[in-house]
This record gives sequence, structure tokens and C-alpha cells, in this order.
Amino acid sequence: NDTVSLVLSDFDLNINMTGVDIGSALLQSSSGSAAVILTETGVNSSLFTGNLQLFSLTELSAVTATYQDQYPQATVQASARVAVKGKLSYSPPDILPNSALSITLIDKDLNVNTTAPDFASVNVSSFCYLQFIAHDGSVRCQKDFNSAMTTINASDKVSLNLKEISDNIGVFTGVVLTETTHSQTANHFWAPPASRIEIDYFDAFPLPSVVEKTGSYVKSPGILYTNDLQINENSALTLTLVDSDGDVTSGADHLYVYVVGPSRNSSGAQVIEWLS
Repeated sequence: NDTVSLVLSDFDLNINMTGVDIGSALLQSSSGSAAVILTETGVNSSLFTGNLQLFSLTELSAVTATYQDQYPQATVQASARVAVKGKLSYSPPDILPNSALSITLIDKDLNVNTTAPDFASVNVSSFCYLQFIAHDGSVRCQKDFNSAMTTINASDKVSLNLKEISDNIGVFTGVVLTETTHSQTANHFWAPPASRIEIDYFDAFPLPSVVEKTGSYVKSPGILYTNDLQINENSALTLTLVDSDGDVTSGADHLYVYVVGPSRNSSGAQVIEWLS
């Protein structure tokens, strides 16, 4: 349900030089048709406005206002389409370091030019919470389960232009590249393993305007190692696994690895997260 406002400019309707004049127009939509009384905004302004509340409108419904101009005789029309909410998505669903990330926006409201592709814009940000150097020398991040990171302290940010994939369709796409080093290259942004990727789109219509968001953590290649170069018989072997993909809660998580010795027997070892 929404209220449609009509504005008409017609000097011929300005008949009363000392008072306010009125006119009318016909408003048609999927819910039916109704006459709208248009009232002059002021004495001799020749500008007329009127409102009508519409019900049962669906997305992409058309609303058409018709005014019969008497001098000279003509039919004047203005049309509008019901605004729709934008839908934001990305692929592949698993965001990888040093790889392409395709972003898709569906928003029919941005389909302004029906004979040529239109453009849209989204912001792509990365957030690295508690950066550290892993055993293999790679830069990694810890996951931020407490939402300590905000948009004002993004580790890197790219404003990405999306192009409509075809004329008059309202589907827009663009590609950015994640990287583990700062290259300062266009449409590249720093996103090491376990950093958080956020994609934001300001959807102006329908009102109230909102910021659509989507995103996920960058996948982390696992690293398994031990500092025990030699071990004694019947002694403990200490294993360390670095893999943020196994960090799924704010508490201590558990993973399993298989340890195979020189004999035919193998056993499972439990790796406990030491820093949650």
C-alpha cells in the first residue's frame, strides 16, 4: 500500500484569478481506476497536486495517470512502476584467497534506459580481525564472532561498478579479485584467509531506503605441523593445525586428524582450539 502524488502544470486551468482552482485526473493501476482531485497549490500558481492511496499493488505493477487537456485538446499521460527491493548475491559461495568473486545485483528500479545497459554500484570491504603470521609465513586473520569490526575500520574497500547484463533486464554483474598482498590494482582488494568480506548496496527504493548486505569469511587453507622433529617411543606427539574454517563458534572448537605411523595401525588425534 502506498500513496501516489500527482503534479499537473496547466495555465488553462487557472480560471479564478483571486482564488484556488481545481482539476482532475484518472489514476489506473492493477487495483482499478479512480479519479484524483487536483488542487491548485496557490492563487494563480497554475500548479495542481493531488494524492490517492493505492492498495493491492504488486512488484513491477504499472501505475498510469491520465489527464484530458481541453485547450488544446489532448490526452496527457504519466506512468510509473512499483519499486522493488534489490537482491544481492555473490559466487562462488566459498570465497577463496587470490581468486575472482562475481557479484550480482537484481534491481528493476535501476533499469532506466530500456535500449542500453545501465550501471549500479556496490561497496566491497574486507575486515581482518587480529592479524597474525602463520607457520608457513602467510598472513591470516582470526574470525570476529563479537562483531568488533565495523565499516569505519575496514582493512580494504573497493567501490565496484556493476553493468547490466542486457538491455532492459535489471540484472547487474561485476567481478573483483581477492588478494593476500596489497597490489593497489583496480578491482583488487586485500582479503587474506579468515578475513570477513562484506558487500553493501544502497537500495534507494522502495522507501524507506535500506542498505542491503551480504558476505562471508574467506576460506583458509589448512596447515598441519609439529615442532617435534624426533619423538621417543611411547611418547606424546604435539600437533598444531591452523585452519579458520574449523573455527565455527566463539568458544573452543574441536577437529580430528589422522595419524599414521610406521605400523599398519592408525589412530585418530583430537586437535583442540587453544584460542577461541
